[in-house]
Amino acid sequence: MIKLTPAQIRAIDAEWKGAVDARFEEDAIRLHALYDGRGRDVVRAHLRSIGMGDKANYDPIQVGVISRVVHMRSVLYQQPAMRTLVRGETPLEHDDPAMVAFRDLSMRMRLDQLWGCADLMRNLFRQCVVLFAESVAHGAVVSRIFEPYNVMRAPTLGMADLIDEDEAVAFCIRWHSDPSKRLYQLWQHGDDEDPDLWRCWNVDDAGRRVGVQPYGDEGVPPFAGLPAVLVTDTPLMGKAWLPTPQDRLSATLNIDAIANDVMLLVKMEGHTQTVVISDDPSSVPDETGADKTWKVPTGSDVKRLPSSPKIEEAGQTIERLLSMIAVAESLPPDALSRNRPVLTGASLMVAERDLDRVRSGHADLASAEEARAYAKYAAINNAYARELGSRIVPEDVRLMTTFATPSAYQDIAQQQQVSLREMAIGTSSKLRHTAMMNRTSLDDARMLLRSIEEERDEFPIASTVE
Repeated sequence: MIKLTPAQIRAIDAEWKGAVDARFEEDAIRLHALYDGRGRDVVRAHLRSIGMGDKANYDPIQVGVISRVVHMRSVLYQQPAMRTLVRGETPLEHDDPAMVAFRDLSMRMRLDQLWGCADLMRNLFRQCVVLFAESVAHGAVVSRIFEPYNVMRAPTLGMADLIDEDEAVAFCIRWHSDPSKRLYQLWQHGDDEDPDLWRCWNVDDAGRRVGVQPYGDEGVPPFAGLPAVLVTDTPLMGKAWLPTPQDRLSATLNIDAIANDVMLLVKMEGHTQTVVISDDPSSVPDETGADKTWKVPTGSDVKRLPSSPKIEEAGQTIERLLSMIAVAESLPPDALSRNRPVLTGASLMVAERDLDRVRSGHADLASAEEARAYAKYAAINNAYARELGSRIVPEDVRLMTTFATPSAYQDIAQQQQVSLREMAIGTSSKLRHTAMMNRTSLDDARMLLRSIEEERDEFPIASTVE
């Protein structure tokens, strides 16, 4: 019944990934290790390959540039997104039963946290896959974000950018350095009776079933379609994958190399060298170090040789490389500088113009991704509503997602004044003002406003500050 085993899918997927990056999996794994702060072996291997750093140092310096860059670029979900169900061309009212059910589902699924994490992976790898599934233990539809090296696809020619049209997809659910020892959740598309049917099994690399199957031996789930969404940082335009950002990987590794070389300079040449000239060399101590006291023969000549290790100059090289990385990542040139000035208002908007362009592109993609995802997790929720204790959400609607504009003001008083002026001229509302000032969603802001109004009724004040 299984037409393609994970081993066969891996071979097919390797060709598609190899077309954009000959070392796709290796690059993605190293990138992830550096991002997670577990790149010791990656940095040590790089230092050995180029002959830099201290060979005796088992724990080389990891500057953490990738993590900083990714978090600075991931601003799309910095403030909760605004989600509304739309039937036809008409948005549903806030108190519509469908909206009430959707808010309950969103809370159970923690949608803001989910998409915030997916946005981080988008900015790290340029792509990831979000897989949805029912979980009675959690009482909700749950999700898992798969890194591109943990997803193997068998795309359909001419539709490689559409994961829903793949012949099969294998998600690695238990990793092992030896591919033959990994376990997968295998999704297979179509059979002789129904070309649109998706089946699912938990299998090993050879396609043998492992453990309890999520949807029985037949592998047929009670909902239609592949419950997965491909998240990317740019349209795929017919490709199955985007290349791993090699420039980010190489720049980070070379900054780590320079930082480790600076530490080696401090260790080896950051102190004054002592030389002893004596007729009896055997009596000269062979131990060195600032905490050592020497006893030398009478008549010995002790000299101190100052060194010039150029530590400061090497440190400046790191600053220049950080500036180059910032520019390449659409960040202000001084974004990674320790002496960066605080910018607000127009100055901040000019400095982050490139970042805003990236954010706008990601917002268009994310809006479409969330709409596709809604159709998938809504179907799963409705199929398992009784087991999950959840409400039925409509499937004849679409999800419209909009994103808040990042504030250009780091001074909260100035930000408040601008927001109040927008309310005065009718381009904003009290609800949106509350959401922005408290950095919360519109739904939470609505409840917060009601709570404030109740408190004001219970504890009235003589006057208000305009």
